[in-house]
Amino acid sequence: MRKKMRNLFLAIATFGFFTSALAQEKFTISGYIRDAETGEELIGATVAQLSLNKGTLCNMYGYYSLTLPAGKHTINISFIGYESEFKEIDLNANMSMNFAIMQKSLSIQEIVVSAAGVKRNVESTEMSVAKLSVQEISTIPILFGEKDILKTLQLLPGVSAAGV
Repeated sequence: MRKKMRNLFLAIATFGFFTSALAQEKFTISGYIRDAETGEELIGATVAQLSLNKGTLCNMYGYYSLTLPAGKHTINISFIGYESEFKEIDLNANMSMNFAIMQKSLSIQEIVVSAAGVKRNVESTEMSVAKLSVQEISTIPILFGEKDILKTLQLLPGVSAAGV
């Protein structure tokens, strides 16, 4: 009986040793990400270790926290409109690391979206007019075997068939 108790105790102690060793293999890196020029926190910036597919987003204070296995890692810090930065870290304990990233000098040219005349609906005397082009009519599904303009018009909103 004592031998079984001793073996059970040794098994539990060995299991506890291995699980505590495994639990210590992961560490957390945390800190703040800010704009290098203004010092403003970058809400929603990403911190990622790409080869492990692990990453996190900054909260509303620019704070991030990322747990990774012990060892050397390349951390990618990125934010929309800023250049991505890559930092090499040797993670062997929990650590705090703040980052300040520079804004990218890439500018996007203006994009203009336009449609039919802006004042068309105010200047026109037509009310409740729906216009169909030949291309729109050809894309409407065929009912009962052939194209029928009247059946096509009945598919428009607000149009109904009168007494049949």
